[in-house]
Amino acid sequence: MEIKVRGFSLPEVENPYNDLPFTRIRKFQKDFIEGVVKDKFDVFFLSAPTGAGKTLCFEYLCRKKLPVLLIYPTTALMEDQERQFRERGVSVYRLDSTTLGDERGYLRSRKLLTLFQRHRIIITNPDIISAILHHLYVNPEEDLIRIFNYFNFIIYDEFHIYKELELSEILLQSILFLNCSKAKVVFSSATPSFDFIEILEEIQPQCKIRILEEKSGECGSLVRHDTKVYITNEKFKEKVVELIKSCIEKRLKTLVMCNSNKFARELYNILVTEHYVDYVTKDTGDETRGEIKADREKLIIVSTSSKSEIGIDYPLDVIIIDVAPDIRSFIQRFGRVSRKKEGIAYIFVKNSFSFGNETEIEYYEFIEKMRNYFLEKSLSEKLLKSILEFRVYLVLHKYTCHFKRLSGIFSDINWKKYYMFFKELEKSKEKLSKLGIGNKDLDFIIKFLDDYKKGLSLLRGISVTARIKYQRGEDWSFTSYDLLHSLNNYEVQIDENYITLLESSEKSMIHSVIYNNVPYDFYKFDQQLKNEVCDAWDRLANLHIVQKDHRNMLREILRVDLRRIILPEEIILRDGRRISVKKYIKTSSESESIDLSPSNII
Repeated sequence: MEIKVRGFSLPEVENPYNDLPFTRIRKFQKDFIEGVVKDKFDVFFLSAPTGAGKTLCFEYLCRKKLPVLLIYPTTALMEDQERQFRERGVSVYRLDSTTLGDERGYLRSRKLLTLFQRHRIIITNPDIISAILHHLYVNPEEDLIRIFNYFNFIIYDEFHIYKELELSEILLQSILFLNCSKAKVVFSSATPSFDFIEILEEIQPQCKIRILEEKSGECGSLVRHDTKVYITNEKFKEKVVELIKSCIEKRLKTLVMCNSNKFARELYNILVTEHYVDYVTKDTGDETRGEIKADREKLIIVSTSSKSEIGIDYPLDVIIIDVAPDIRSFIQRFGRVSRKKEGIAYIFVKNSFSFGNETEIEYYEFIEKMRNYFLEKSLSEKLLKSILEFRVYLVLHKYTCHFKRLSGIFSDINWKKYYMFFKELEKSKEKLSKLGIGNKDLDFIIKFLDDYKKGLSLLRGISVTARIKYQRGEDWSFTSYDLLHSLNNYEVQIDENYITLLESSEKSMIHSVIYNNVPYDFYKFDQQLKNEVCDAWDRLANLHIVQKDHRNMLREILRVDLRRIILPEEIILRDGRRISVKKYIKTSSESESIDLSPSNII
């Protein structure tokens, strides 16, 4: 099916700001600057179409030499934004695990504090802020928490990418920034979650919030050019190579957005094998974390949705889009093309789709029709609040010097129920210990909850990254990648210091996982473990070791997908090989036992 999606413009006004090197700027940019600087609002939600110039709003704040903290969800986006700022003459400092260097333990926390004190404009990720908040750095003085006083503006860009697990932590950070200083917090996205806004209003009722949402106007500067759209329900994997070859023949700059890194690797290798190596590059998490970087000058860029749908700007003629999971993801993907000239979009969908007899359609009408096609999922308020409450408990439990102040800041959040829950559990353990009695169920519950705390101390939950050797075209290269994903999707060779990916597999390669010496089905790990925890609790309650009514608290804890929170101890592959997860966990210190650079897979 073919249809033309018309481009659109946004209203412009004279530029009244000497700090911005333009004669005219977009009206929403002026509204934002006036609002964020002059208005007495605490939180701004900035929503404008992809490519509209939201970054210019932040550039103004940076040019005023105000202390600004810019927080981006992925390493790739951090690097891209740093490059754009520097090209425009704006001095920024990128703070991530790479720029932190090799210092470990106490020296690492000292360097981190120094960098926050030295630089007024910092680009970073929410993971480092989370690690500070959850006391994951060696910081006996508890002075790293001062960074929440340092900035006038905190900007969470592309915040739509976060789900309940991550948003609970973003909320936690935002509340602290708002209450520790006179900072203003900005949430920016082309596809914001208004559910999140409502939750923030409920949790912080005293917080003054302004929503600035910009849509197209009849006149002004062009934001999007016309796009020729082809929609098909053919199989992406079967059709994409043919489309790419056609684009190469026509010399069209093309971005191919794959849903998985696994298929991006396969697709790139197919094209290289068929002698298209001079035309194609791969730009995924492999290249961000690995030895070989993407050559974006090449004609065809094979990427993944998680890397390229959030702000990275490629000059394109064509975009080929794998089946999007939801409307927000689709809008972000579609927004990569037709920014500087008319473009072409090949859109793959699961089911047949029709616009009737229409041959042309306005952009926003097109988006609304696509919105009706996708099943839009709203945020789970219960889940988000439950995780937030538990995370507040974790933060307060780890701080002694600042406990009084922090407990006052979080007084509107019901974290005390978890304090009572763990206090009672501690008493039960002490009581049995004094009697010289052991109980396997109680030991299991305590171990599980300790592991749960570790997982929720990390913004995105816990995972293990392994050093991976993989085929990149005709060569082999190294990168860092998720251990379980790699083992489950490939036939592998386990070497002493790395894992070699041999061939991709259509079937799951992991048979089961071991947790607390008990085997679990890999795909049913979440539900099976939840059942095991509830059964153990019921047996303890029947023995009057724990309180029966605390089971409701336990059910709140178990709302989270445990696959994101709990690491198995061993992985058993279908061929019987057993892989110890501990081997891949760094152990030099608490803050170094995890990779604090944000994953490109979210």
